[in-house]
Amino acid sequence: PTVKPIALAKYLATLLLPPVEYTPRRIFVPFSGVASEMIGAGLAGWEHVVGVEFDKDNGYIDIAEKRMEYWMNK
Repeated sequence: PTVKPIALAKYLATLLLPPVEYTPRRIFVPFSGVASEMIGAGLAGWEHVVGVEFDKDNGYIDIAEKRMEYWMNK
């Protein structure tokens, strides 16, 4: 498990971002872990970001929720 740089995740999400006429722009992040890619997508302008983490016991979901709250409310 790694925490990826938010700037890198945002840059990569920007490369995938479709034009505005395709709103609402939605992205799915499988294996979301601690939400680095989800945060990057939100900061890049995606309107709907959905992530999935199947392992409830590793603590990633709690960390991801806290990180998303921090970064999306900046």
